[in-house]
Amino acid sequence: MAQDYVNTAAMDLIRSLPDYRSCACLELGCGDGHMLETLARDGVDVRGTTFRSETDDYIRYREHPQDIASRIDTGIDLNSPLPYEDNRFDLVYSVEVIEHVEGHRNFISEAARVLKPNGTLVLTTPNVHRLSSRLRFLLSGIPDMKREPVPADVPLNRMEEYHHRCVDFPTLHYLLWRSGLRIEEMRVTKTNTTSRVAMALYGLLVPYTKSACQRRASSDEDKKAKRDLTMWMLSKGILFSEQLCIRATKVHNTDQSHRESGASASRQTSSHTTPDVVVPAASSANTMKSSLSPSVAV
Repeated sequence: MAQDYVNTAAMDLIRSLPDYRSCACLELGCGDGHMLETLARDGVDVRGTTFRSETDDYIRYREHPQDIASRIDTGIDLNSPLPYEDNRFDLVYSVEVIEHVEGHRNFISEAARVLKPNGTLVLTTPNVHRLSSRLRFLLSGIPDMKREPVPADVPLNRMEEYHHRCVDFPTLHYLLWRSGLRIEEMRVTKTNTTSRVAMALYGLLVPYTKSACQRRASSDEDKKAKRDLTMWMLSKGILFSEQLCIRATKVHNTDQSHRESGASASRQTSSHTTPDVVVPAASSANTMKSSLSPSVAV
């Protein structure tokens, strides 16, 4: 279950959307249904999925009001196609779920498929790229995912309860891009002292990040995507936040690999907000200006 501060950050992001109360909304992996209930009280037309069976005590324990319980579709495997028609929802959101799912590609492409054109995806997941996690990985070889490695005495059928499939941001960015989704906003859920102290290394981050993100660009589309990736990799949401907290917009039809015919889908240009890139000191500002694409304001 997501911690309260993560739910709050996701809810604040959803409530910042224009006319969110009039949205047809789907939550992927609704857990105890708390966020569904909150949005339903706001007047949102909500629907949720859970992998649990209809008779599971987990659902009954929460004693959902009947109108909420009837909107939860049970037995839904997020590794499989969703049981909804194309372009059905204005908003799809998922809080701390994708890291428990085996098929990240299917998860993102299905979320995009059921979104209407210009619909919104709100997604949170542990951020293994924050500076404190990078330092922990350097010293221990284990990224900080806010949960310990899977204990050896945990049965295989409970393995999904652990964060053993955290998705790295470059891969997530690629999956979103190929599915017709463009990141518009990334929020900070919570920070820690280690990440703030590690900003002393920021002058090294800019050239290394640009080199890692933009190497071997193969086409104009790839160059555009990698510039976008670079900007987000240097944003507060990546460097500081405990979770990735992302808002993305569907700008064209999904491009799922099992549907690709080899023809390129027509592209639309999305004008997203510039990431809030951190410049900790004047000495880093000059480095940043020369390293980032011209569209980043410093």
